[in-house]
Amino acid sequence: MHVQNDNYLSDSSLGSLKEQSEADFIKLEKQISQRQKGFIESYNTQEEEFSMETTNLKIRTDKLIKEEAEEIFSELGIDMTAAINMFLKETVRVHGMPFEQILDKPNKTTKSAIGEGRKKMNAPSSPRYSSIDSLKIALDK
Repeated sequence: MHVQNDNYLSDSSLGSLKEQSEADFIKLEKQISQRQKGFIESYNTQEEEFSMETTNLKIRTDKLIKEEAEEIFSELGIDMTAAINMFLKETVRVHGMPFEQILDKPNKTTKSAIGEGRKKMNAPSSPRYSSIDSLKIALDK
């Protein structure tokens, strides 16, 4: 006797779901691509409308990074010049770097707090605990 479990889908149902998911993904991918193109066209139109005197910008960069960036920009439908102009305009718009900058080193306040903590930890008068349980008891007091 065959018992059907409603928690499982048949192979044909799974195949149908997979095809639908792939179709939905392709449709979404096209929508995103169209939005990107619309943004770029809008950006280029604004650039043409507000265009002023131009100047050349010469920079040095790593060859592999440049090539990888060009591939990405190509997929987005822009060239290196448009990408750099977008970066510069966004820098001016936000009055700073258009992405978060994170320093790996602690600032002066953090360094001071670390130093103070180390001094307290190494002081002979600092309490010592032989186990987590003894620390918990001391903290609960």
